[in-house]
Amino acid sequence: MPKFVFYAAPPRAATTFHIENHPPAAPPRGLAQTQAVSNSTLSVPARSEGAQQKKTKSFFSRLKAVFSGRGTHSPRSAAAPTVRHALALTPQGAAVGRDNAFYGQITFSNIMPKHLPEPSEVTPPSSRTVSEALVDMVALIEASTEIGEITKCEMGGTLRSHFLAGGVSQNSLKNLYTVWAAKYARSTGELLPSIQALVDSADKKLALDKQNDQYYCQLFERELACDLLARPNSGMLQISQNIKDYMLADMACYDEAGQNYISLLVREHMAQDQAEYLTSIPEAAQFIAQPSPFGLINMLNTDSVHAIPLVLATALRYLLCAPQCAKIVNDAHQFYTDVILTSRSLHVASDKDQELGMAGCNNLLNFLFHEIEEQCPGFSMEQATLMTAAYFSFVGGQALNDTFAVFAHHSKQNFKPFSYKALSYNSDVAPAVDHAYQKLVKVSAEIQQLNVNRSQESVA
Repeated sequence: MPKFVFYAAPPRAATTFHIENHPPAAPPRGLAQTQAVSNSTLSVPARSEGAQQKKTKSFFSRLKAVFSGRGTHSPRSAAAPTVRHALALTPQGAAVGRDNAFYGQITFSNIMPKHLPEPSEVTPPSSRTVSEALVDMVALIEASTEIGEITKCEMGGTLRSHFLAGGVSQNSLKNLYTVWAAKYARSTGELLPSIQALVDSADKKLALDKQNDQYYCQLFERELACDLLARPNSGMLQISQNIKDYMLADMACYDEAGQNYISLLVREHMAQDQAEYLTSIPEAAQFIAQPSPFGLINMLNTDSVHAIPLVLATALRYLLCAPQCAKIVNDAHQFYTDVILTSRSLHVASDKDQELGMAGCNNLLNFLFHEIEEQCPGFSMEQATLMTAAYFSFVGGQALNDTFAVFAHHSKQNFKPFSYKALSYNSDVAPAVDHAYQKLVKVSAEIQQLNVNRSQESVA
């Protein structure tokens, strides 16, 4: 087997990766044999007829859907009429799941009322989800000139704590208003009546789950995910490097024809994406235009702000294309069919949270991480879980809860709903939590001002 030397791209030009002769565990793979093995990894034969074939197809269709741009993780897109009237929830082609990724930056140019669904006759236009009412209260308090900064901090801090804790109910908002009415009645002017109107507009029937996961919560998670990936902590950077090292070590086990063929397969999957974050990376664009083993390594070593999403996206593709990764894919498939789908079929109400996001891609990365964990002492599954959750929120609008559910299910832990508040206590993640929360307050203020302007225009 020949020896190849790949040179990484700047800024790591001093790094050299040697593809050495390794004692093969199986006969050397040429192009034809590599193709045959690779095809077998992409279509695992069913062990029995009927339902098992359907399960196999389901698993791989979920994985392949990511690479064909169809997307596998549809976000819960419902929003209260208040938000629907103010903002168009416009799909943005900035992610793998290009048909369901939410636009992260809210600007007035996105407002397209003619494309919005009409409010339900049962639900008055003034109704809000509980979380929407809470965030609107924060924006109202911050904009108020009737109270001092100390009072603002007290009231705003209480609401922030409630939002991050999750599970806010209409009754809890009413109880909070009662306390404030007694404490601040003489110093708040018209602020308290405005807050009461927001509390009264909260409709508990609009809540979808424990997080009241409507538009604001989706926006919060997406902003949180984008910030985490754009400013990764040292733990995430180390995991990203571990993933790259794993792929490079596996690549070293193939001859030149095998390496070229794997590069072509990875390129085919990537070329099907319409993801803006991929096309914005020069190394990725170059690899798609001219696929090669050198180009693959050059792409993995990018210093782009989207480097971590790129590494995870490449890893998913590489696992499906590389013959020696067949065991990881097959084990993930076995777990998916035997455990995840079975759990869904036996689903009962008390297990709702655990059923949220048993998706093939989360599951496949989870198996990869456990493989790397065996080879790399000190590998942090906690950081890997958070990084994966942020990635799938960034590329497909998937709830953070979904990835945590999959990873907890695999480790046989009792799943607990994801908590923003717990993240806010983590010094590495706290800045991203604060960034996402402030984004919500800003958007809420814009929506409220827009509604005021529209009301004035209608009167005029």
